[in-house]
Amino acid sequence: MYDLLGCSDVDLRIQAGEAVALLYEAARSHDEDYMWNREGELCAALKELATDSHKFRAKKDRKHQRASFRDVVRTVEEGELPCETVSVGPQHQRQELLLDTWSLKWQYSSLCHALNLGLSNHITYNIGVREMFELGPPPLHMDRNMASLARRSQKKPNRESPACKARHMTRNKNRDNRAAAKTYDD
Repeated sequence: MYDLLGCSDVDLRIQAGEAVALLYEAARSHDEDYMWNREGELCAALKELATDSHKFRAKKDRKHQRASFRDVVRTVEEGELPCETVSVGPQHQRQELLLDTWSLKWQYSSLCHALNLGLSNHITYNIGVREMFELGPPPLHMDRNMASLARRSQKKPNRESPACKARHMTRNKNRDNRAAAKTYDD
């Protein structure tokens, strides 16, 4: 376990830390006073990763790692679970999804990774996915009038306005016309 936490790949370190938090969550669901006999060493390693400031790592990687490991440390030390709210579904039928356990967080991130752009449709209409996240039954049909109204109400730039025409004419006057002014005398 310590080998994975010390790995050079940031994603592998984060996955290992989240796996530790998931194991602690599962163990504490059976026994609320669960403590590992080497928990002090583990907490020290996790705190070091939560406050990592090595300059040879990319700034984005350090920031992502510190944010993840702060939640992991909180779970291991205090038994406090992360709580995150995500808005899911199509634009006019949004639902709030509460990710209050590590297992739900892992399921959601795995689903995001696997489905990528199709996530919105699956969360809206796929019964199995909706049951997994306890979102209730899927809507009977998508309100097409609301969707078309939203598309029509989006403001498009008006290229025929007098201000746009004046701006275009001024820009054309001030353009560099040296290439057109060149004459070749032979």
